[in-house]
Amino acid sequence: MDVYQDQSEGFPNPRVHPFVAIRRGETGFVDFKHHPERIAEVLEDFVALGHEPAIQTFYRFLAWLNGPDSLLESCDCALRGPEPHDFKYSQRLLSVHGRVMLMHRDLSKNCDERFELLYNSMGRELSSIDRELTRNQGVVGFACSPAVYKDLIPSPHYKNGKIISRSGGPGRGYQAMLLFKAFGDDADEAFKNLDRVFKNIEMACRRTSEKLQAR
Repeated sequence: MDVYQDQSEGFPNPRVHPFVAIRRGETGFVDFKHHPERIAEVLEDFVALGHEPAIQTFYRFLAWLNGPDSLLESCDCALRGPEPHDFKYSQRLLSVHGRVMLMHRDLSKNCDERFELLYNSMGRELSSIDRELTRNQGVVGFACSPAVYKDLIPSPHYKNGKIISRSGGPGRGYQAMLLFKAFGDDADEAFKNLDRVFKNIEMACRRTSEKLQAR
């Protein structure tokens, strides 16, 4: 399937992991490794669309991703649509789009060159899957987003409620942002293509985890 990189779509400032909800309606970080039963309850953007097969596919993907057979985990996700769009990738009328953030389960590996292995492997695997899926139907973008891993900072210092961390210091690393976009001339078609995109993302994650396990 079609994969692209666009760093402008990533978060420009480091995000603290685990993040704490700051706006009404947000749940904050939930560790699905220990609470997989909460996947279908706490994802605000997805709950109302839980009847869609694509959303159930996404829930199963998260359960595997954060389960015992994976070396990866998720830390954030979002969903919008179906709605009119101005994405250049498709001429279809509607888009369902969003993000899922991925990282090494061993947090220290997100803070050195081992993150590049995750990031690059994901891109290669995803681009080799389902080549019959056109960009008019769906695409996945990649961005590398800076992160601060609170648990890796020996003695965190705070200012105005925010962690003070300098570039290059302990706990400074990255997260991989996958930006999924599925298109259709109606909602049914858009969600059908989204289901296909989610299945491709899961396959790429499974293959990437296997490669990391072999090293």
